[in-house]
Amino acid sequence: LQKIRGSKIAVDVSIWAYKANNAKSIQNPYPIISFFGNMICRFVAENIYPIFVFDGIPPKLKEITTDFRSNTRNNLEEDIKKLKNQIDEIKKKYFSEIITNNDDEILCNYLVCELQKKEKWFNIKPSKQQFDELQEFLCILGFPCVCIDEHDAENVCAYLQRKGYVDYIMSKDSDSLIFQKGDKIIYDYSNTSNILFYYDKEKILSSLKYTGTDNPIFKLRNLSILIGTDYNKQYKSGMGFKRCHDLTMNEKNEDLACMLYEKFGELYFQILEELDFNFDNFITDFN
Repeated sequence: LQKIRGSKIAVDVSIWAYKANNAKSIQNPYPIISFFGNMICRFVAENIYPIFVFDGIPPKLKEITTDFRSNTRNNLEEDIKKLKNQIDEIKKKYFSEIITNNDDEILCNYLVCELQKKEKWFNIKPSKQQFDELQEFLCILGFPCVCIDEHDAENVCAYLQRKGYVDYIMSKDSDSLIFQKGDKIIYDYSNTSNILFYYDKEKILSSLKYTGTDNPIFKLRNLSILIGTDYNKQYKSGMGFKRCHDLTMNEKNEDLACMLYEKFGELYFQILEELDFNFDNFITDFN
């Protein structure tokens, strides 16, 4: 943490709010406020200035992904209801909370454990109220908050880095690497450790042998689209990493672009357009 002293950081709020909410307990009923409060204290101590970026309404490009996540959440809710009914049915047999049959007791304990795990996953998603409270908390402390509808927070973070407003991005979303800049992305942060882990795009390009080739960023983007990003998870190429990487290395960029257009249609160019979106009309100055 000391090595980035004096830096400015764009924080992808949603990613870290999920992580914080996982620690919710009776002792800590406001884990998100607590997490970001501790983060700010540590940043201030190291003269690190954060800009907090919130997700707005998801872009239409992510409609399939958001629908998939919504369906997964609905299925989880149904599983929770079924487990509760199963547990109630077992307890009704004994007219009390005490289960005397050993097999039923083992089954009930198993169902209770499954219920607790599924409820934890179901409740990990922060509510709109929690995000609103967090934004109010950050604004009271005087830290800038950004939220632009129809665009992902990681895209806005990458824009802030490209324009020189920030030195680092803090996000666990690896899609950040294929936006306009996204050069140095902190993907592992803890309020209890001084150790940070981050992606370095230049090192990644080098390890993929893209450095020195024609338009290495374009190759990285095409590789990501072939493997599957948040914008085309349901329309992946179906090929393994090595085959996808070989295509980006051996095919000319123009030929590969044509091939991807044939496979993904207009979606391909819509993804590229989103990756290069210019926020100049939305964001003016953070200096």
